[in-house]
Amino acid sequence: MHRALSAAVAALILSMSGCGSAPKAEVSRSELEKIRTWNQSITIGDPKAKVLKGYAAGNTVKLGSSAMDELAVEEWKAEAYHDESKRKDLFVTFLYFADESFVDSSDTRIDFRSKPELVERWRKSLKK
Repeated sequence: MHRALSAAVAALILSMSGCGSAPKAEVSRSELEKIRTWNQSITIGDPKAKVLKGYAAGNTVKLGSSAMDELAVEEWKAEAYHDESKRKDLFVTFLYFADESFVDSSDTRIDFRSKPELVERWRKSLKK
């Protein structure tokens, strides 16, 4: 009984603190255009902090990180939308960083953990 009560209290606290709720990503039309323009302007080797700052109006979420052959790889999702007359204009991209530098992006998630040749390409792109 005590364990069930503790679980219920923990669930209540999490729901009140906003944990588990959907992150806010709604932006104005002009902010969405700025995000799309920013997305086209980033280049390989840009610092992670600089890249993520460009998506600040929307939402960024770190999806995971891995150490692969002494290379720290992080996967992030950036998203934003503008809702007008029940039609959502949606922007989503997946961003990849190696050792704190931008190395790749994609409209869909990349299974980089099963693609060592891709990670090696990322490593080489940082040495230029």
